[in-house]
Amino acid sequence: MKRKEPPKAKIWQWVKSHKLPTGIVTLIGLLFTYAGYINNGADALRNDVYQPLYREIGVMDVAIHSNTMGTIYSSDVYQSLTRNGSLGRIPKSLRTKIMRLYDAEGDARSHIIPIAHKISVFMPQQIARIRTESDDKTWQEKTVAQLNVEAAGGLSQGSFPLASFTFNHSGISPSLDVRDIAHIKIASPGTVTWLVGDWMEFPKSASQIGDVRRTTYYLGFDEKTESWNYRITHEDLIKSRMTLEEFLKPTYQVLASDPEFQQLLSGDKTARGLIEVVKSSLADRIQQPKHLMDLVDFF
Repeated sequence: MKRKEPPKAKIWQWVKSHKLPTGIVTLIGLLFTYAGYINNGADALRNDVYQPLYREIGVMDVAIHSNTMGTIYSSDVYQSLTRNGSLGRIPKSLRTKIMRLYDAEGDARSHIIPIAHKISVFMPQQIARIRTESDDKTWQEKTVAQLNVEAAGGLSQGSFPLASFTFNHSGISPSLDVRDIAHIKIASPGTVTWLVGDWMEFPKSASQIGDVRRTTYYLGFDEKTESWNYRITHEDLIKSRMTLEEFLKPTYQVLASDPEFQQLLSGDKTARGLIEVVKSSLADRIQQPKHLMDLVDFF
């Protein structure tokens, strides 16, 4: 049985058997070469390189725009592609942007823990100037009583009003006393937490946080402790006759002069500038992994 030839081979034989102008023959030859280059290995490039990178950088994007700056993301894909040489399969212009993105964000993240530690040292001193441990206990008792009155209104309609304690910021909802399941009570107020990401956006963040923080919430400055000297209340600021921005400004001025904080801001700014460009380019590459101009973009 005569072996069937592939369609492309048949077309090419037809072209060679007919006397076409040299220019047209050359053009057709180039089109075949282009089609062969574009399609050869495209699926492997899409599946092994571009899609895994796109997913990993998508998680990084969430981390970059998280107000906590503590959202965890992995760089395993990038590290693996670097080790096995597959990163070199990406055209140089895009590869350079990807490398800059990972370097900038990695550098920024390396400063978060040291900065958070410095803040944990500064804030208790500032907080002790406007409140005491006794103030904290008095406010908490009064606020818990208020919250339980509000909760009783919700219970009279058949459900505990947990939905009223949700907010779009890092924090902790009020804790519940469930020792008597038939009579659930609120045990302590909730906390909206002011973290490193908020310091990076100061003073804008000082006004924005007022949109998510109820007067029955603490504003906490360390997510790992609930000590009285790591949190303030709306009432504390009123008694001290100052706005939140005015209260935070002395600490921010100390941070702003800290070289490590400036490195954090610089790395984060670079990463934010690159993230959308890189994601858009990777999304395009998932649709079409290889471009003709890649032939001159690898060196």
